Amino acid sequence: MAGKRRDDDAAKKVGRRRNDSAAARSRENSSAVSDVGEIPKVRNKRRRQACEHDLHKFLTTYFPNSTGMRPLSDDHRKVIATIEACVLQQGRFVNAVYRGFAKTTILLNAIIWAALYGHRRFLCVFGLDQEFAANAIESIRMELETNELLAADFPEVCHPIRALEGKAQRCASQTAGGKPTHIEWAGDKLVLPTVENSVASGAVIKAFSLQGRSRGPQHRTSDGTVLRPDFIAIDDPQENDLASNPDRVRRLLYRIKTSIAKSCDHSRQLSMVVNATVIAPRDLIEQLIDTPGWQWLRIPMVKSWADEHEKLWLGEYQKRRHTFDPEKPGDQARAAAAATKYYKRNRRRMNAGADVSWAECYDRDSELSAIQHAYNLLIDDGEAAFNAEYQQNPSSDDEGRGDVVTMLPPAAIDKKRNGLERGVVPLWATKVVAYIDVQKNMLWYVVLAADDDFRTAVIDYGPFPRQPLGYVTKKDLPVTLAEYYGPGLDQEALWDRSLDELSRELVDRPWPREAGDGDIRCSRPLVDANYGDSTARVFEVARRRRSRNITPAHGRGITAANAPMRQWPFKPGEKLGPFWCVKNQGARRGVRAVIIDTNTAKTFTHRRIATPVGNGASLELFGDPDRDRRLHEMFADHMHAEAPVEHTAKGRTVVEWELKPNRPDNDLFDCTVGAMVAASMEGSSLPGSRPRAAKKKKKAKPKRKFWGGR
Repeated sequence: MAGKRRDDDAAKKVGRRRNDSAAARSRENSSAVSDVGEIPKVRNKRRRQACEHDLHKFLTTYFPNSTGMRPLSDDHRKVIATIEACVLQQGRFVNAVYRGFAKTTILLNAIIWAALYGHRRFLCVFGLDQEFAANAIESIRMELETNELLAADFPEVCHPIRALEGKAQRCASQTAGGKPTHIEWAGDKLVLPTVENSVASGAVIKAFSLQGRSRGPQHRTSDGTVLRPDFIAIDDPQENDLASNPDRVRRLLYRIKTSIAKSCDHSRQLSMVVNATVIAPRDLIEQLIDTPGWQWLRIPMVKSWADEHEKLWLGEYQKRRHTFDPEKPGDQARAAAAATKYYKRNRRRMNAGADVSWAECYDRDSELSAIQHAYNLLIDDGEAAFNAEYQQNPSSDDEGRGDVVTMLPPAAIDKKRNGLERGVVPLWATKVVAYIDVQKNMLWYVVLAADDDFRTAVIDYGPFPRQPLGYVTKKDLPVTLAEYYGPGLDQEALWDRSLDELSRELVDRPWPREAGDGDIRCSRPLVDANYGDSTARVFEVARRRRSRNITPAHGRGITAANAPMRQWPFKPGEKLGPFWCVKNQGARRGVRAVIIDTNTAKTFTHRRIATPVGNGASLELFGDPDRDRRLHEMFADHMHAEAPVEHTAKGRTVVEWELKPNRPDNDLFDCTVGAMVAASMEGSSLPGSRPRAAKKKKKAKPKRKFWGGR
């Protein structure tokens, strides 16, 4: 029995040795299958190095089927430069661009660039919903797996990814040189392989839905290091329903400012880029632009319309494009081809004056240019849709409506400068007007140049008396009227002297035209007659200096509950304008006054500011953008001292302007509004709003009388 047990034990030992040997051979075979083998060498080191700190070159070199397929525009370069700066340095930037700009593709390819070169370690991309998150990761995975140029120059990343052969379950067992790569591949997360001497080792790319949980994302590396996001990209965070819902906008804006913007640790500055389109007035993007601490670009598709905008494009061309039988298949395509044929014959004339953002943005099968493409969108979809989707200016066609107004932030107002020197009248202007605002210790004024179609330019403004500082406030005024004129004058005398001196300076001086083309004089200065006891002095100066055409002005905050001006009773000789009227109430003082509907006029003024330069009735500022950067800071702050609030009463909706709680100075805003009124009184009006002259009735010819007999 003892011998038999010994034999059994020996047999068992032999069996165990055989099993151990088989397991070892299995592990060796499995390791051979999961190991990616030798990492290939970089094929083109010079090409790779040239793109390391040049995102534009990377996008156009390594992605021949997307961002490198067609030449990118100067506006693309600007957007790409903002992303590059945020990745390599730091910052928060909003790129407000039009539909079809390739903003999503640029952003996702930029994330690949930042990860491959090791510029950032944990990159997060946010979209509107979970579908976007899945598509974003899939798009990045496809490029890393199938892009031959990336595989050639970044083998330390692409070779292990290709070795997976699209099977995510292989991630856990993959090794490189016998060491685990710790690669991860999930529906919303990608961790690049850890490979020796690779700057991209362990870089994390994770996608989120803005509607899901995103607070405190982190990733633990193989060596125990906890990574937190150091770069966040947000792509198209809103759709139409969200953009027009103030409550949803407010909640999403709060989330971006708190849980998303605060998701990093304190060891490295978090950079953020938002690529989106302005859809509605005061939507998420406009409010983000207006948030301190953010830089931004706002790029329209059309920078200026053609000289023949009305006659040829919206006339003959539109007629041909829309003349088709709606019930006949293919007739719409025939009409579009006929319009293209007309454009081809008149191309030079129809292109004159037009300027578009991207010359390559058009359908080569049916269109001849990006200008034609823009006009096709405008003609087919209408001005409202075009302004919202392509011009970044959704309120530009809403004159007279009660929509909340698009207010450009102070930095945007500063960028509207036309490059002319202070006090120089642009060549296109036909008139110069002014407005003076009266305060106890000082006067404010704005001088405005305008044409008949309400294109305007501020050519001068500021406080009176002249101040030693560029930026002054009423609370901290270096030189008051009393100090300027000396002791011994009461308040009425101070107003009398200052109004006389300033009006003489504005009206009697010649304002030189651009390029030395003669000069022009101020034809109508309005003077505020609402401040305290100054009313009598204003009327007295206007009566005494009648030759200067000084007109006292009374501002009236006409609310939704009040009757609009057009419903007021008017007597013969009284006059009604679009947001002003002249009544007889000042006649007893020897001078008539103008009454201003301030709410409507302020809305009108901010829409002129929000209208891009070159798009018709816009407002420009003097000065060179490369010089005197703080020149218009005071002006911009005054323009944002009040906020538009929509009110509805008695079936009427009005945007009413309310001074902000900290009660900042708003006098230059009032002056600009008053100058707009003065321009309107001098004949400026929006195109299409001029009343047509009544046709004169022809005198009836007297009937000939025929007498019977001889």
